[in-house]
Amino acid sequence: MRALFASLILFISSATVVAQDIEFQVMPAANKVGTQDAFEVRYVVKNANRAQSFSLNELRDVQVVGGPSQSSSISIMNGERSVSLEITYVFKAKRKGSIVLPVGIISIDGREYKSNAVGIAVIEGTVRTQTQRRSRNPFDDPFFDQDPFEEDVFAAMQRQQQQMMQMLQRSGGMRQMIPQQRQSQNAAAPQAEITKDNLGNNLFIKVDVDRTQAIVGEQVTASYKLYTRVPMEMNLTKLPSLNGFWSQDFKLPQIPKPKLEVVNGKEYQVFEIKRTALFPTQSGTLELDPAEASGMARILKPKRVRQENPFADDPVLNHFFGSMMMSDPDFDNQYMTTYDYEDVKVNLKSTPIKINVTALSESNRPPSFNGAIGSYTLESTIDKTELSTDDVASITFKISGTGNLKLMNAPIIQFPNEINAFDVEQTDTITNRNNIIAGYKKFTYNFAPQSAGTFTIPATDFSYYDPELKQYKTLTAPSYVIHVKQGKRC
Repeated sequence: MRALFASLILFISSATVVAQDIEFQVMPAANKVGTQDAFEVRYVVKNANRAQSFSLNELRDVQVVGGPSQSSSISIMNGERSVSLEITYVFKAKRKGSIVLPVGIISIDGREYKSNAVGIAVIEGTVRTQTQRRSRNPFDDPFFDQDPFEEDVFAAMQRQQQQMMQMLQRSGGMRQMIPQQRQSQNAAAPQAEITKDNLGNNLFIKVDVDRTQAIVGEQVTASYKLYTRVPMEMNLTKLPSLNGFWSQDFKLPQIPKPKLEVVNGKEYQVFEIKRTALFPTQSGTLELDPAEASGMARILKPKRVRQENPFADDPVLNHFFGSMMMSDPDFDNQYMTTYDYEDVKVNLKSTPIKINVTALSESNRPPSFNGAIGSYTLESTIDKTELSTDDVASITFKISGTGNLKLMNAPIIQFPNEINAFDVEQTDTITNRNNIIAGYKKFTYNFAPQSAGTFTIPATDFSYYDPELKQYKTLTAPSYVIHVKQGKRC
């Protein structure tokens, strides 16, 4: 059981997929924008396998306002798994007219792929403002632009400010463009960056047990889980030695499926890599030594890129943001931060867990108790009661239930002196489902009478300790009367 180590290969954002054609598309949020509009463009890669880097070709007609931000998804349809990687930028057009958006370039398994070229139309000003004016003002006259009955100007500018902040936060560019202390209280806080320094808080192994107090022979269920918030590829290299326990593994899916779990306010993808039923074989404080794994994790590496004031062409936003940033001594209007991928080597080790194991109570312990812990039933059968001294007969005990079946010893039958008993044969069928070790164990007692006569094989007791009821229980197999006649052998 412990002789074989499981090998776990996981890669979240660029998980291994069946050989499929890679699709790389550019998807702008709008086909028509204004020179004063900031707009999102998504670069979507489907069927990606181990993406190493991403970049844009020359930014001839647009400037980067925010991003890149990254998301990924895994889907399984008809048994085939596909992975999508999405990288989002916020752009602003440098000129009006027809422009072509930057082509994305991604490296996958050492091979370079380019996205399609997509063009959009750019008009002077903003698309939103002109649309509103056409609907509100039937007269093409600047006078009507100053509508005194429009909504409050300051409320509109405040809303624009909040919308821009939220948009930049979603795209990952908020930190570089707006000082943290000046963000709107209504906007969500930007997600913390994952770096080498805090990687240990975002990728780790944890061992959970359903109890840390047990009695000798009582089941303790241990679950080994990998928690991650980053793409990674890990090999499970060492499992706890489990000294002082008998163990039985539960069956898990060959390809672990992640579940979402929130720990200390952070959402993790959680992979259960091993689940084991442990049965203490001795009393005292037993320790599950650490499980260990090693591999690679992918984090974002900051990179400084020259930029221009993204709000220079928008008088409203430039008034509120541009002047704020230019006057802030901590803001460098010449550069912005973007990110590259960086693969780092990691070694993970879980925290040891102590299990306090107490011995079974000596009070009221039945003489027939031989270490069985759990909840059981007993069936007894004999194959023949009429035989000769030349024959061999057998009695079978079938003990069924849940508990430490593998550790169970055979009940003792007190055969009469005239009967020769052979060694007990043992077989078992164990199932491991729903965190329960269940099944049955058979004990076959073969015997041969040595002389003719009528003999009684007495009733046999089988005792076990029920940890739920915290008491001993005794089951009794019936007695058997056998009739033996003289055989051909003297």
